[in-house]
Amino acid sequence: MAKGGSSSIVVPLGSKIDATASSGFVPCTAGTIGHMLPDESCEDCPAGTSSTPGATTCQACDKGKFNNINGGTCRNCLKETFQDQNTKSSTSCMDCPSGWSSDAGSAKCVAPAITCGTGTTLEGTVCKASATTSPSPAGTKTTTSRCTTTGTGPTTLVKYAVTHTIALKGLTAAQFNQDPLIVQSFRDSVAAVLRVPAADIINIAAIKEPTRQRRQLGASSCKVSYDVKVNSKSAMKSMSTKMKATFTDSSVFTEKMQENMVTNNVSSITAKSITSDTSAAPEDAGTMTNDATNDATNNDPQQQQDTMILYVVVGVLVLLVGVLLGYICFGRRRTEPTIAKKSPSIELFRHRASENKMNPLKLNVNMNMVVEAAPPTREVFTDPASGSQYFINPSGVAVWVDEEDVHGLDNPMH
Repeated sequence: MAKGGSSSIVVPLGSKIDATASSGFVPCTAGTIGHMLPDESCEDCPAGTSSTPGATTCQACDKGKFNNINGGTCRNCLKETFQDQNTKSSTSCMDCPSGWSSDAGSAKCVAPAITCGTGTTLEGTVCKASATTSPSPAGTKTTTSRCTTTGTGPTTLVKYAVTHTIALKGLTAAQFNQDPLIVQSFRDSVAAVLRVPAADIINIAAIKEPTRQRRQLGASSCKVSYDVKVNSKSAMKSMSTKMKATFTDSSVFTEKMQENMVTNNVSSITAKSITSDTSAAPEDAGTMTNDATNDATNNDPQQQQDTMILYVVVGVLVLLVGVLLGYICFGRRRTEPTIAKKSPSIELFRHRASENKMNPLKLNVNMNMVVEAAPPTREVFTDPASGSQYFINPSGVAVWVDEEDVHGLDNPMH
């Protein structure tokens, strides 16, 4: 109640005394509130809150709005930004993830539609070759005989990446994909556990579980697929090994996910209701085309070094095999028996009569040659001392005519 002269007036709550007004008071403006005992001033609402004219309390800004000054009014978030809660003060709006969009005054961002080309279907956030001839519509994932709706998000094509899937309980794929704060919390958690930059965690999308798996995991569950960007093929192998070792204990990721959901002010889902299963094996999965992957491989210093080492090893092996073959061939030539040509003696033996007659012929006899059968047109000679006949075989050995079988080898000239 305000007093003036002999009269008094009642000042409503949410107003202030104003002697210039005909009523003696005016309502407090938006962004301010009146005192419990009205006086000539109003109190500013703190930044992040505001009020309607004539209010006595300040309220947090509605979803899609913010206020960054004391005594100000809540304003719409700009395009490509959002503000998704109205229980706490909001002094600013958050940017949408790269590739996502929003209108002014939005409480959430919208993921872009991904259109896959002919012969490909959407696997999480990556277009891959179809198992069937008919491509599924954008925003679907091909299974054996049907398409199931999946979450979509911006697709980032990289030269090398490792793909991994984490099962989450406590929320659906739609809840995950439609809340950028949950997506950001997931990205921050993976980056923290793996000790990599958050910018390297790309292509995050929740996939709706088939009915049977939902029954096993629970009604509110989904699998979240993501890629970890790396710089080379060898780094893919190293990251896969690191992820297998890091994600053996699912509780580590669960605790980090819950912590980041609180830090990022996630309000659509209670942080403590989220649990995870990180036991799935990671896979090497660069998302570039084959040509681009080949180019990347050619430009990878580690790959080039490995290729050079392989060429050197193969070259050394070929050289060693060549040297070994040459040694074997040369050794065989050295060990082959040589035919020694010796001067024949003049002594000739008769095997059957055991006679030793002097041979008057001066013939070249090779002791190491095998006696061959006399040709049908041989020339026969007569020994003047014994009167016996003999002939010269092709090897130059004198053989008695009656000894022309193989035993003639026992009767060469010595």
